[in-house]
Amino acid sequence: MATNKTVVRINPEDMILAIGEDIRNRREAAGITLAALAAKARVSKGNLSKIENGKGRDIGFVTFARIYLALGETFGVEGVEMA
Repeated sequence: MATNKTVVRINPEDMILAIGEDIRNRREAAGITLAALAAKARVSKGNLSKIENGKGRDIGFVTFARIYLALGETFGVEGVEMA
């Protein structure tokens, strides 16, 4: 089944900036402090701050997944849940 999705190609550095900005925007919209989200996602406040500021270049997939899940967002592959 084909889907009509728009694909925008950006370099990895810009992707990291975009993800960090997205996380910050979602956190602020939800009224969650940096410290509260870090605790809920089980990541350090320092790493979360780096991610939000586009400096989280060595942050792994699992960390991003924990942050999005802590924000109540879906993340990953449909039908697959992270343990």
